[in-house]
Parts: sequence; structure tokens; C-alpha cells
Amino acid sequence: MAHLKEDKKLKFHIFVAGSVAFIAALTLPNAVAAPIKSTDNCPNEKIEIFLNQVGYETPSNKSAVVSSKSTSPLKWTLKDGSGESTLSGETIVLGLDKLSGLHTHRISFSSLKTEGKDYTLETCGETSEVFKIASNPFNSLSEEALRFFYQMRSGTPILEAYTSTPEYSRPAGHPSSNLTCFNGLDRTKKNWDGCDYSLDVTGGWYDAGDYGKYVVNGGISLWTLQNAYERMSILGGANNLGWSASRVPLPEEHKGWSPLLSETRWEMEFLLKMQLPEGYQTQAPLGLQNVAKGKKLEISQIDGGGLAHHKVHEDQWLGLPISPNDSNEQRYLYPVSTAATLNLAATASQCARIWKKIDAAFSNKCLNAAKKAYTAAKAYPDIYAYDLFDGGGPYADSDLSDEFAWAAFELFSTTGNTEYIQELKDTPGRDWLSRYKNEKLNGLYWASTDILPLLTILISVEHFGLNDRKTASEAILKIADSYLFESNNNSFLIPVSHSEFDWGSNGALLNKAMILAYAGEITENSKYRNAVIDIMNYLLGNNPLSQSYIAGFGSNPAKNMHHRFWAAAADDQYPYTAPGSVSGGPNVNSAIDEVAQELLKSCKQAPITCWVDDIKAYSLNEVAINWNAPLVWVTSYLETSRGYASTN
Repeated sequence: MAHLKEDKKLKFHIFVAGSVAFIAALTLPNAVAAPIKSTDNCPNEKIEIFLNQVGYETPSNKSAVVSSKSTSPLKWTLKDGSGESTLSGETIVLGLDKLSGLHTHRISFSSLKTEGKDYTLETCGETSEVFKIASNPFNSLSEEALRFFYQMRSGTPILEAYTSTPEYSRPAGHPSSNLTCFNGLDRTKKNWDGCDYSLDVTGGWYDAGDYGKYVVNGGISLWTLQNAYERMSILGGANNLGWSASRVPLPEEHKGWSPLLSETRWEMEFLLKMQLPEGYQTQAPLGLQNVAKGKKLEISQIDGGGLAHHKVHEDQWLGLPISPNDSNEQRYLYPVSTAATLNLAATASQCARIWKKIDAAFSNKCLNAAKKAYTAAKAYPDIYAYDLFDGGGPYADSDLSDEFAWAAFELFSTTGNTEYIQELKDTPGRDWLSRYKNEKLNGLYWASTDILPLLTILISVEHFGLNDRKTASEAILKIADSYLFESNNNSFLIPVSHSEFDWGSNGALLNKAMILAYAGEITENSKYRNAVIDIMNYLLGNNPLSQSYIAGFGSNPAKNMHHRFWAAAADDQYPYTAPGSVSGGPNVNSAIDEVAQELLKSCKQAPITCWVDDIKAYSLNEVAINWNAPLVWVTSYLETSRGYASTN
């Protein structure tokens, strides 16, 4: 890798040094359609108006979707809070939307730049939900999205002073987690003998609707929040960009840290505790093994020093509802895995960079752990997790080439030691190098970190040269342009195809929004930023269910998400879903709970509608840290990138 140490403050928009001029602007296909004569004769049908129920940015694109069978444009009016008409026009006929099965029109009102509350759109006698136009409509949403993580903390009381409202406070869940390894029978009746050690793994975040704690899913979530902080650091610093300690008060506020730092440190310290000290012996399955049809794993006794345990949870699923402080079932460490170890290596390397000038001792602790983890992963590159234990999710991943590349690039970025990159070809990371070379990187989610090395190249500039950043930038732009193309193929302007509605589809969209945001930073082209806003519009109500998927925001927000404490739908002694929580979203590919299975009978041909606000629908409506982390990233990006906000 080339070095360019003098270029530490290089801004995003010159990463590609003019090399992006060849990328053609993508034009909305409906914008160039032949004009159709409008009609005052409204169709004899129920018309619906779908829009962002929270608000639109003053300078940016603003649009809504209308469901109507009319093949001619419809007249519309936009009214302010006093009922006065401020703008009018005609809908753009879009036609059949394949994701929803609806015949649709679009209302574009981007020309309105007057801030205000209680705006409404009207067409054919139908009135939309109210919305606002503001310079920063996502301000409180970004705060609640981050507060979600405080309210998911394990091992500490959740205090009223730091919660959204008093009902979210509670006693500490699992305040003393000195745990040993699982012993007993797995699903194949294989007996695990346990281990002769225990680890204090108190702390961290609960993962989702359950009280498990997982290094893999914790890793991608932690990286995303730390990356949000790193991005702010090169743009002037979190404190200067509105993310000082007082923005989201937390127990660590007196230390003067940004709330992003306080929250990420809480999880980082837990991940460090999941690492085995040198000299510890442990049991692990080596090599990819076939466990189909009840075949038992072959387990080896190995020197586990540097490896990380995969997860912590009970040996049976907990009932619902239950507060974590009332959960007294035995919890265990589950076997070490290479994936968990590489997640630790990557996030601890990132931690070392971030904390170097804030807390040198903690920075060194993170770096030492990262180095040991990477060394251990190279020694045992094929310890996989399997879906063999009850009580928690498996987070099983049989392709670790992306995790090897991710960890190697994070370590190089922190240390400048080129051996991490040069030796990647001698690890499973060689397959990542091939995908990168052939422009076949996979999308971003907990089991696929292909794109993360590129984002690290762009944001951590000390040891990467201009050529490195140019190549990474061009790769990101190509991916982002594919998302733009995808967005323009449906009425709701989201980068998703008919077959992509899977578990956590809303989280997947937010991860795509991060990539689009990076493309915006690289080019300062508003089309990418507006595509990010289109995704937020969808999540906040511009969808065929007229549903805000973010609790506490919009006129029709989800409130019954699958969670064992935020469980008012099951028992009114518990609170509803905490504000700022994002629901998993429509799912046709892995809708496994009974509610989702029943819904699937009627919605499969319109996958964007396969969702319901039901606490029992965990494959559609759960919360998860890896979905809320990109929500924090995206909303904080929109706050801090308004310099190039404009209509396309």
C-alpha cells in the first residue's frame, strides 16, 4: 500500500481526484415520460397517499406515492397548517409497481422550501398524514436511535435519567456474568464436556428481542457506530458537529466523551472479555463439518489463547414477556469461532485508532487484543459456528474470507504494518482479493463484510495512498450506482428487488444507505444523498402499508416489535417498543414464525407488504442492534452532510 501521511485531512470529495466524471447521472425514467393529459374526474376507488410521516429536508427532494388505477394524472394540492394551499400540481403516472401490485402515481413537491409543521397533501378528496418541512427533520430520531443502545445494555441498571421516558428504566439485567462453557447435549445429542475455566463477560448489549449477546452481530454493530464517529472525526470532530456529551446524556457524560464513544466503549469492553487469555485450553470443531441429518460434530481440544467465544445465552429460549433482571436461567459461553475472533480483531483495531489520543491505555488494550485475535484466527482459520444449540441464534457463517480481509485492513489501517495486507493471500482472505479484483463484492450484513475494507480505506487515511482510495472509491461508486438503478425500478425508490425481502430487510436498506452516503461524500453529488433520503422516506411511511417502521416516529409507528421487555402487546405491565427502534421489515424468504407464515399466504406476490406489527412475528418485526446501528449512522450522516443537499 502506498503511503501519503501528509494527506491526513484529505476530504471525501477529492478521494477520486476527478476520476468519477465518467459516471453518468441516472435519470428517473418517469421524469422523461411523454406528458399525459390530466383529469378532474377522480376514479371511483379508494385512493391512498403514502409519504414520510415525520418530515422532509428543506433543500432536498420531496415526493409521495399515490395508489390509483387512473391512467391519467391527478390534480393535487399541498396545504400548510392553517389549511392554505401553498403548492399544486399534477401527479406523474408511474403505472404498476411490481413490489406492491399497486397502480401508482408520484407527487413531487421538491420546489417547496418553506419550513413548517402540519403540512398535508390532497388529491381526489383524500388527505395525507401530516408532515413537516425542516432543515433537520431527523434530529430527534438520530438521538433516540442511539439511545436504543443504552436501553439495550446488559449488566447495569437502566436509569430513568437516561431513558426515552420513565417506563424504559429497569434494574440491571445479568449484573454479574461470570460464565463457564456450555456442557450437555446439543441438538444432535452430541455431549459437550464444558471447560475448566470461566470468564467475566458482564456488560455489552443484548442482541435483539432476546437477551443473548453475540460477538459476530455485536461486531458489525459496533463497527458501524465507531465508523460514524470516525467519519465525524475527519469532518471536524463529533463535538463540533453536534454530537457532544450532552447530545444524548449517558452515565459516562461527565467524562466528556461523545455519546457515540460512550456507547461503543460499552460494547467494546464486552467483546474484549470474550477473548480467551493465552494458555487456555478449549473445545472446538475444526474444519467445515456436515451436521445434516443429525450427524455429530467432531470436537478437538485446542490451545484457545486469543480466540473469542461466539456468544452468550441460556440453553433454552426465554418466554415472553420477561424483564432481564427477572431472567435467572443459567447462561453459558458457547464455543469459540474464527468468525467471532475476526470480528474482535477488526473492531478492536478500529477502537485502538479512535481512542489513541483520548485514552492511550484503552487504545493499547484494544490493539493488543486485536493482534492476538488475528494471530489466533490465522492459526485456526476454520472453526465455524453451527445451529446446534437452543436458546439463541447461531450466527453461522461458512465463508470467512471477508472477515479475514476486514480484520487485516483494520489492522493495517491502525498499525501501518504492510504484512497484514501482504499475507492476506495466505489466508482465506485470498478469495476476498479475487472478488475485489473482479468487482464481485457481496452486499453488507453481519455475515458479509466484503465492503468494510473499502470504507476503512476511505475514512482512515494515514496509511492508504491516493491510488488505494481512488480504487476503493470507484468500487463504492459502482455499487452505489447499482443501488440507484434498483431504486428507479420501483415506485417507492428503494434499492431492493422482488427477491430481496428477507429477514431484516429494513436493516439491509439502511446498510445500502450507508454505501450511497459514502458515494455522496466521494462526489458531493446530491443524487446519492437524495437516495439515502428516499430510504428514510420509505422507513417513515412512504410505503404501501403507510407504516412507519421506526417506533415513536410518524403518525402510524410500529409499537409491538418482538422484544421480551418492550412487550406491552403481551402484558400491559411492560412498555411498548422504545422510540427509535427499527423493525426488521417485510420478509418473504425466511418468514418462519406462525404469524408471518399465515400472512405469507396472501402477500407473497407483493413482498413489500409482507409485514405486520405483531409481537409474535419475530421474523418480520423484531428489533436488533445491527439494524439500529446503521440507522444511527444514516441519520447522523444526514445531519452532517447538508452542505451538498439539494434537489436532483
